[in-house]
Amino acid sequence: MMKFGEELDMLCIQMYKGNEADMFSLIERTYIGLLNNAIVRYYNEKVTTLQEFSVWNKNKLVGRADLLVRIKFDNEIVYILFEGKQREFDGKEYVSSQLEIFFETFETQARKYYDAEKEDYNEQVFIVPIVFEWIRTQKKLTQVLNWETDRDDGHTDFYAVYHSNCQTEDNSGLMVYGKVIKANEV
Repeated sequence: MMKFGEELDMLCIQMYKGNEADMFSLIERTYIGLLNNAIVRYYNEKVTTLQEFSVWNKNKLVGRADLLVRIKFDNEIVYILFEGKQREFDGKEYVSSQLEIFFETFETQARKYYDAEKEDYNEQVFIVPIVFEWIRTQKKLTQVLNWETDRDDGHTDFYAVYHSNCQTEDNSGLMVYGKVIKANEV
């Protein structure tokens, strides 16, 4: 997730001229593109990625997956199928059962894509539902920064908060969180 943060920094400096308030109001497709950039920069020639691609099952369109990553390590190849969602942070802290329901929708969507083409994968496949949540105000950002970051909610495998250090009224940020599921185990 550090490389993703570096991508956000570059975007802020090069495209938004340092105005983070505008930068964090991006759409899902843009965040998936930034994630793709971070993965490609980190793994270099070991990685191949495919964004926003159509998934077919017996000549029937199943849908459009957000991001498929193939990484070649020394002794194995791993596929990661990301299905992302973007939303504005609503200020609520959700209990475990609510998180499970929230993740279920796009976890099911990603699994549908995997199931449609699973005969194409001979290697390990991971499904990763990922959320990009815009933190729109300083008040909400302060709320998020005061949360404990090391607690286990039973549903989230990774969590990061990106923000500027400015203490202005329009200061904003981004929460990125999700889970990692072995596709062949469920």
